[in-house]
Amino acid sequence: MANPSPKLAGYKNIIDADGHLLEPPDVWEKYIDPQYRERALRIRVGSDGKDYLELDGRPSKFFNIKALTLLGGMGRNADQMADSVTKTYKEAAPFGSMDPQERLKLMDQENLHIALMYPSIGLAWECEVEDPELAIAYSRAYNRWIVDWCSDSDGRLVPIAHISLSDGPSAATELARAVKAGCKGAFVAPFTITCQGSRHRLHKRPTTSFTS
Repeated sequence: MANPSPKLAGYKNIIDADGHLLEPPDVWEKYIDPQYRERALRIRVGSDGKDYLELDGRPSKFFNIKALTLLGGMGRNADQMADSVTKTYKEAAPFGSMDPQERLKLMDQENLHIALMYPSIGLAWECEVEDPELAIAYSRAYNRWIVDWCSDSDGRLVPIAHISLSDGPSAATELARAVKAGCKGAFVAPFTITCQGSRHRLHKRPTTSFTS
């Protein structure tokens, strides 16, 4: 675990505004609506013994699940990073990346009071899921989970919702539901199924909901 920087040790109420976690492999299977469970995002083990990301029943075309584990390896030396490549996604997850109580201990070590929590897998899957209803179901499942993950932290872990712009009205509905459930903010992916920017008129309803 990291030690606080001497320059930060004297400060209180420091906020990590971009805190990322590694989603446990079974998040979507557990939290997705039942009618989508067979199509849930999963981490599978291939015949070669290596993990891979499965989206809608097929392996991801672009995404290397091992890259996330390496991105979460701050504080590890080169030998430790090399060793993590030989482990499964879950085995190689750094301290504080999957368990909320570990994250709080890590924040104490780093002199952080609050962390706004964002996903890692959740940043990448939208470019490969072309079914708007499934995309909304994936984001809704994650949002349910992140509220639960942050719930026993006395407000120190702040859940940020993932809103898919695959369908404007559904995105606005999910944003309202997620905020009511406990999310304190939301983000959208830099790419959309519609191939239109987040400010396009197709997305007027959810973006208006963001500002209100």
